[in-house]
Amino acid sequence: MSAIEAEAAPLREIAENSNAWPFEEARKIVARLKKHPKDVVTFETGYGPSGLPHIGTFGEVARTTMVRHAFRVLTDDKVKTRLIAFSDDMDGLRKVPDNVPNRDMMESHLGKPLSRVPDPFSNEYPSFGAANNARLRAFLDRFGFQYEFLSSTDCYTSGRFDAALLTVLERGDALTSLKTLIFGLGAVSFPTERLKIFPTNVHPANQLKTCSYCGAEYHDDAVECAIDHTPFERPTLRPEPNQPENDRQDDLVTVVTCDTLVKADLIVSRLRAAGIETFLPDETLMQVVAWNLNTYGYVRVQVARRDYDAAKALLAESDPAT
Repeated sequence: MSAIEAEAAPLREIAENSNAWPFEEARKIVARLKKHPKDVVTFETGYGPSGLPHIGTFGEVARTTMVRHAFRVLTDDKVKTRLIAFSDDMDGLRKVPDNVPNRDMMESHLGKPLSRVPDPFSNEYPSFGAANNARLRAFLDRFGFQYEFLSSTDCYTSGRFDAALLTVLERGDALTSLKTLIFGLGAVSFPTERLKIFPTNVHPANQLKTCSYCGAEYHDDAVECAIDHTPFERPTLRPEPNQPENDRQDDLVTVVTCDTLVKADLIVSRLRAAGIETFLPDETLMQVVAWNLNTYGYVRVQVARRDYDAAKALLAESDPAT
């Protein structure tokens, strides 16, 4: 055993027994790798360049980097890894962000892919998407992240996705027969009827909400932006067309947000004492970044949709401002 390997052994032993979230996730990857060996393990994080990069963008890449580092420790860095930062710059411009210049010009390009919308800041970049991609890369480079950058526009126009797209079309019937898809923070499921391959069944009740700060898109039942926590109005409780309301009552919605994990835990205790199950989707991250309580903004307390009104009423009894 070399000197370097001797020094790494105690660190790996600590990592194998650590309860920290990055190591727990990395151990899952190691276990999967034992069943299905691979020469390269790819980690990926996504970014929507419909708005300027911010602390939420940093968090997306930082969390993925933490898991990648934990994996490298657990495997003594013997398995090659790569981290891809993927930009969804073919997303449509749904709303002009509040913090960009030349808003009138931007308004005239609503609905176009971000890589087809002119750069509102200068003539330095060919599009709004390209300008934000450049800002993202400069942002990540400044903090020393190790990553590979991929653009959705480049991947589609180069034919990189052609084989996968053809496979999706060939297996469309099988895909639409799935009962649920797992999406976003909290792993909330929803019927695939909302995601038909061909948008011939779009219903007004299924229109997307757009974050006023970063431009990210969410379905009608979203209560806040998962990236920067900009709040939306109270969640709509109506059922979808041709779908019983009780099919959606187990979906999670945010009942209140707290500026610290301690406050969130107190609310959780109060709700659970009343028989209302709760979930803290930000709990692990706040533990990881406890040195800065504002790194992620605040902590969400979520309950099942069926319990939303009861939870709000219970919290209002002790704090009318809730």
